[in-house]
Amino acid sequence: MNVTSVKDYRASLASYHRSIIENNDPLLVTGPRGGDIVVLSRKDFESLELSLKILRDKPIVEGLVLAQKRLSGDIPPFKSTEQVFTDVLES
Repeated sequence: MNVTSVKDYRASLASYHRSIIENNDPLLVTGPRGGDIVVLSRKDFESLELSLKILRDKPIVEGLVLAQKRLSGDIPPFKSTEQVFTDVLES
């Protein structure tokens, strides 16, 4: 992430704007007395919003964790339809 001061940001606003949009690279603008801000493209902002929405949804997160455990082999994979029917017939 690039960093600049408020003074430089004001002086080169068009250049920074173009760079943020073209490179998808947020910009940290440091202000006086710790009043820092981050400038990012709308596309990046909307992507972050969607990520936060997903992470706040407990069933989605639990599903993602379960899927990861299945992929890593910590939990057996789902049974096929044939395996389920065979299990039912054998019981």
